[in-house]
Amino acid sequence: MEQERVLLSQQMAGLEEELAKRTSELQTARSESSARALLIDTKLSQREEELRIANEANSQLRESVSSLQKQSDELAQKVEQQRVHEIAINDSYQKEINAQKNLASLYESMKDDANAKAEALSNAASELQKLVDSTAEEYGTLETKYNQLLVQHKQDIDDKEQNIQELTKELENANELLKNVQQGGSRI
Repeated sequence: MEQERVLLSQQMAGLEEELAKRTSELQTARSESSARALLIDTKLSQREEELRIANEANSQLRESVSSLQKQSDELAQKVEQQRVHEIAINDSYQKEINAQKNLASLYESMKDDANAKAEALSNAASELQKLVDSTAEEYGTLETKYNQLLVQHKQDIDDKEQNIQELTKELENANELLKNVQQGGSRI
């Protein structure tokens, strides 16, 4: 009987030791699980913040592209209006020059003082032609500037579209990482 008691005591002690060992392992596993869950929550929060920042940057880039497009359209409209205006002025000046040349031809048949008037009209016509040439040169300069602005605008849009693509790729990567983190969290 005493031996059975000792044997039972030894078995009880062994079981209690095993229970303590298992309890310790369980607590260690719980601590590790809590630490992993905290790390996953932290990473998730970081990714959500990165995603929010990327979305804001994407929105700002789209607004900037829209603004640049509007400015480009307005500038193109102004250049077109200027071109039409200059064509009308050129036509008007050309008609004026032609009219003055006709008058000069009529005045050639008149007396000396009519010749002097015709010469004055011819000088005025030359001045008008210079003005037309100057206006045409200014139009050429404006057209060159417009073409440069179009090239720059296209480059800006290309740069912004590339930025949007990079941000979209980062967003996709963040979503994939978030999905993986969520799937990993559900396994725990």
